[in-house]
Amino acid sequence: MKLAVVALSALLAAVSAEDDLFKGDSVVSLDEAAFDALEDKAYFVKFYAPWCGHCQRLASTWEELGEKLAQNDKVVIAKVDCTEQTALCSKHDIQGYPTLKFFEAGKYSDGEKYRGRRELDALSSFVSEKLGEKTIEKKQPKGLYELTENNFDEHVKEGKHFIKFFAPWCGHCKNLAPTWEDLAASYAESTGVTIASVDCTEHKAVCSRFEIKGYPTLLFLQNGGKTVEKYQGSRTIEDLTKFVDKLVKEEAKHEEENPEAAPLLLTEDTFESTIASGVTFVKFFAPWCGHCRNLAPTWTDLARKVTTAKIAKVDCTEQDRICSEKEIQGYPSLILYKDGARVEEYNGSRDLDDLKEFVERHLSGTKDEL
Repeated sequence: MKLAVVALSALLAAVSAEDDLFKGDSVVSLDEAAFDALEDKAYFVKFYAPWCGHCQRLASTWEELGEKLAQNDKVVIAKVDCTEQTALCSKHDIQGYPTLKFFEAGKYSDGEKYRGRRELDALSSFVSEKLGEKTIEKKQPKGLYELTENNFDEHVKEGKHFIKFFAPWCGHCKNLAPTWEDLAASYAESTGVTIASVDCTEHKAVCSRFEIKGYPTLLFLQNGGKTVEKYQGSRTIEDLTKFVDKLVKEEAKHEEENPEAAPLLLTEDTFESTIASGVTFVKFFAPWCGHCRNLAPTWTDLARKVTTAKIAKVDCTEQDRICSEKEIQGYPSLILYKDGARVEEYNGSRDLDDLKEFVERHLSGTKDEL
């Protein structure tokens, strides 16, 4: 009788422990025993290490995903700390952190590795797709760049950028949103500026760096974020446009003053004859490419600064035959030719001084040792 009571108590304790595990937090922490006991539902699991920087950045998004799907009885959002559950992580062949795996209901031995963007909308869409649910894809406003902690520095390191720092709950931000989208659409084809936004509730590190104290804050960035001008005017489309045009047209004014210094636009008819003699530095680009648009004003500056070499460009959407022959794999590709021969592809910083130094080094006939 006593043994039966003990057994019953142990069973109840186990059930209670399991209930505690799967209730409360929106993200369930799994150990090896809990993993082996999974049944009936799909599981989207984050395998992580607490010391991992990428894991730390993903943590809040993963919690938000758990909260968003908390009422969905088909899936559980979970996590496994690989510093504590080494055997479990080894069993699932975890090679790096974070690793995200989706396990279908009843199939917990081999999950599908998630390889998409680690942003809430992308993660949610992935889960819905795996569950066979129809999703309404969020349409990205034309010309508007959504910046994150992962892509911010890369985006702003070249060119000019007008950025809205906001919080989704902020009333003034909500009022500004349609105007900001209209502004982005009006500059979608511009090579002189990008219109972007940063959600400060998700990307606190970026907003902290620029000392964002209130929402929305509108900053115009140049020189990789080293030059910052705060917009303090009216938030009408007319005044915002005037502000952007004033700063962007300063660059256009310089180009008009010295139009002969603009980069040479090469075509199938002019490419070979242009590179046939002397040093020619060619930018292969596509107009829709964000990095190409960011580089455009710097490339124009380079043409003005370097007068003893030809600074040129090829639009690969128009001159696909040239780009195919030259084996262009990505945009922008920066390739230096000397007397008709390809000498070197430039893979360094796209800062004006570094680009200028690269060209001058080839003009002087010297090359870095490999």
